[in-house]
This record gives sequence, structure tokens and C-alpha cells, in this order.
Amino acid sequence: MRLRHSFALLALVAGCAGARQKPSAEADALRELRSQLDAQSAMVAQQQRRIEELEMKLAALAARSQPQPAQAPARSAPAGTQRTDPRPPLKTIKLGEGGAPAAGDGGAARARRR
Repeated sequence: MRLRHSFALLALVAGCAGARQKPSAEADALRELRSQLDAQSAMVAQQQRRIEELEMKLAALAARSQPQPAQAPARSAPAGTQRTDPRPPLKTIKLGEGGAPAAGDGGAARARRR
């Protein structure tokens, strides 16, 4: 009986030794698939960057092709915001010709001229 068990054990060991080759082949296949996946991921990332660059160029071209509004003078305000001043225009008075009271007289010189 011992001999049969040793043959069975030997057959089992030989079977396990032969079975190790399958995981190795599967591991190689998995490594190959992973490397392909990494390569495709890098390619997709590169294409995405290129797409974003082209979208930026397209947006710049679209902005340049739109008609520009006529530039208004720098000092003019937008329509509807200009208001007229209700006060009358100021008059210029020259000093020394009777327009302003002399210092210290409290306006007495002006009153005498009238």
C-alpha cells in the first residue's frame, strides 16, 4: 500500500509540476495585455492633450473672426448715462477790478461803488 501511495504522490507532484506551466503562460498573457493597456492609455492621454490644444486654437480663431464693435471715443459715456447739468454756466470774475471785496473792509468798498 505504501508503494501505491508513493506512486500516487509522485503522479500528483508530476501533475503539479506540469500545471505550473499554465499559470506561467497565463501570467505572460496577462503581462502582455497590461502592457498593451498601458500603451493604449498613453495614446489616449496624448490624443486628449492634442484635442484640448486644438479646441483652444479653435476658440482663438472664433474670437478673432467675430466682428469687433466700433470703438467709441474714450471720454464718451454709454447712451442714457449722460445728464445735462441743471446749473447755469459759471461766470469768470477778474480780481482787482471790483469783483471781489478788498481784504479787511467787509465789502464796504463795493457797497460805496453802487
